[in-house]
Amino acid sequence: MSGQVYRVEKLVAGGDGIVRDRSQTIFAPFVIPGEQVRIEVLAGSRRPVRAKVTELVSASPDRVEPHCPLFMTCGGCQLQHIAYGRQLRLKEEILAESLTRIAKIETEVKPMLASPLPDHYRSRIKLQVRAGRAGFFGVDHRSLVPVTYCYLAYEGINLAIPQAAELIAAERPKTVELIEDADGALVAVVESGRKEKIFYRRETGWCHDPARQVAFRQVNPAQNEVLRSIVAEAVGRIQPEGVIELYAGAGNLTGELMRHCTWIVAVDSDRAAVALAQERFSFASPAPVNFLWQKAEDFLASEWAQRMRPELVVLDPPRTGAKPAIPGVVQLRPEHILYVSCDPASLARDLRELADGGYHLEQVIPLDMFPQTSHIESVALLSKLEGG
Repeated sequence: MSGQVYRVEKLVAGGDGIVRDRSQTIFAPFVIPGEQVRIEVLAGSRRPVRAKVTELVSASPDRVEPHCPLFMTCGGCQLQHIAYGRQLRLKEEILAESLTRIAKIETEVKPMLASPLPDHYRSRIKLQVRAGRAGFFGVDHRSLVPVTYCYLAYEGINLAIPQAAELIAAERPKTVELIEDADGALVAVVESGRKEKIFYRRETGWCHDPARQVAFRQVNPAQNEVLRSIVAEAVGRIQPEGVIELYAGAGNLTGELMRHCTWIVAVDSDRAAVALAQERFSFASPAPVNFLWQKAEDFLASEWAQRMRPELVVLDPPRTGAKPAIPGVVQLRPEHILYVSCDPASLARDLRELADGGYHLEQVIPLDMFPQTSHIESVALLSKLEGG
């Protein structure tokens, strides 16, 4: 097989390229559609069949030199070899293909909104620790790749990576999460077993302060503002009286929602996130907000939820999607549903069920929350069909 030349057909979710050998589909990483390659199937690979590229016979004009020397070894990035503009187009295609193949929905996917920062956009990274060394998981998802610098992270965090060695020596943690929080403070969350300790970086070194709270911040703060503006624009057009927000987390979208409605019930199963949201919105807010610590599906099954008549339900689930909550959302019969997704496959699966439940997909807006990686964020807006 290594002597045969294959043409890369397309990229799929996860960032691998597809080549075909007769009726066999083969997945190969770090390629670009249209390129011609020689490959070698990995030993023990069955379904899916995986291969490594042994020779790049014909390169795409969109291939660029990766700026990280650990690319193709570290598992953090999958697309650093592709020019950023082409990354955006490929992600659009993956999203559209998921909607067609899984949801059986033909719709126009809006052009993907580029991140203001294609590099150095992360306000937090989590280092794995083994035998006193810190790094990221490798492309095999098992081995540890030691790192001293990450091209996705804020520069302040990169300065702190070597400084984390003293924490690792003292605490012997499993992970160390380095965060530049919303107040500009450099924070290390050290996790050993089930226990977490929070340290702040001072000129004299790391200081443990259990009473101080981490000022909440999203991973990509600049692009998160773009997400919030998309949500604000959509909700501003709807002008709902009541909103149920599921998978609300620490209230990332709640602040935008409350500007355009009379009441909100925000639900999340993460107790710490709910407590943080309650603290963040404990003072004045344009609309009253009830934060509930509960699974979305359990809340929707409650008598209280059944009596509500929200015009809008907002979902912002994890990568696995909102499958357990979808039947309850359909039963509520809101006029509109706003679904924020970080995985095209789970989004497409849930959109199919919502369509079967009497909802029409109006638009899908993708935005690049994690440049250089295969992750795809999008916002879908649905409306109830007439007579539904």
